[in-house]
Amino acid sequence: MSANQTSGESAASELAEVLDDPDELLDLDPARAELWVSGLLADFGQGPVVEAISALAAPTPAQALVGAVLSVVAEAPSAEQAAARFSPEQLASPAWAAHLGTAAPVDAMRVLAGGEHMTTIIRFEHGDESRHLVLVDLGTDPVRALDIRFAPDGLFEESFDDPELELEPATIAEVAAEFVDAIENPAFDEPSIELNLLVARRRAEAVLRRQGDARRLLPLEPTEFAPAAADAESVDVFGHRDVGADAAAVEALEAALGKWFVADSPLAPTPTDVAETAARLRALADSPEASANYRVVLEAAGLTGDEPDEQLVLGCCGAYVMPVSLSAFEPTEVEAIRHLEWADWFGAVAVLVRKGPGTVVTPREMVKAINRCPEVTTTIPKADADYVAWSFERTLHAWELSGVLSPDGELTEFGQRVLPYALRHRWGGAPQAGDG
Repeated sequence: MSANQTSGESAASELAEVLDDPDELLDLDPARAELWVSGLLADFGQGPVVEAISALAAPTPAQALVGAVLSVVAEAPSAEQAAARFSPEQLASPAWAAHLGTAAPVDAMRVLAGGEHMTTIIRFEHGDESRHLVLVDLGTDPVRALDIRFAPDGLFEESFDDPELELEPATIAEVAAEFVDAIENPAFDEPSIELNLLVARRRAEAVLRRQGDARRLLPLEPTEFAPAAADAESVDVFGHRDVGADAAAVEALEAALGKWFVADSPLAPTPTDVAETAARLRALADSPEASANYRVVLEAAGLTGDEPDEQLVLGCCGAYVMPVSLSAFEPTEVEAIRHLEWADWFGAVAVLVRKGPGTVVTPREMVKAINRCPEVTTTIPKADADYVAWSFERTLHAWELSGVLSPDGELTEFGQRVLPYALRHRWGGAPQAGDG
């Protein structure tokens, strides 16, 4: 999910690996496919990606889909180059491919904080009736985008816990100018801006068309991405916790696996799931065979074992996502576990839970999952695959003890339910996992 540009032979090799097997793209929808490609372009540049796709002699259906998405997401002349060979209308599958680039604004909202307009939200609908939201956090003097985010449909129907925040209905005409002006003038202080900017620019053009203006936005000026400084007071035991990265992780998780987190989701862990797992974990303390491993997991999670059921279960399942202490490990193992970034955990878990119960979970399969996750736009190079797999191997005992994995190493139904919540909990998001 990095927004840093890569270059030279290493970049070409990484890009080739990403484009070698993008089959996960086939299981998305127009908006998420467009965002996947937008992130790809942010990582590798429009020219190299279009050239790599155009050079394929016999593209697979997934590779042809990448080309079709490029034709509606990329800037000119890259879009025209992709369109010369790939067109959404020419693809027989997936069924939604013909609706790429058809997103049109439906309605809008303003988010007010203490009565002050902070964010503009516009709901868009593709030709296949799939909907999504674009959220633009506004700066003023001049108007600019402080952040650009995409979200599943449904936010308009939610309420905020903060009484200072409120949603105010607006017409497209009322928000059009500020929405377009902000997207034309991004601050580039948040990673999500660079990753989402190309799709946001296409959405801004759709808003202009709604207003009877057929122009395309002015070409992007070259810019060097400069992420915002981390909160100096938010530091983990290793001295490098980044609150911004935690927030980005939660945002990516909720956008990708939104159906886990909606109210009364059938995929969410139930109170019975949580209670039974907590009881089983606590019983491990009295088991000579398992107590040592259990203590290691508790230490990594920063737990004592006396916490409420939900905190204990989510903490143990996500112990190594944000470890508090790794004193039980050798220095080389500590370095390996620390090497795993939030995007590694996100990519592995997103693909595994989508595949569902019965999926074989091995360290090597987790590496493959990262490289196949459509929301993760960077890959694990082959040269690093063994090391990343070994890093995951140091941590899987937490999933074995907590029932995420079966004795045969397969993802359980409980594992599919709990892992998204465990990740969100460890990254500081809403912890509730037993409301279903």
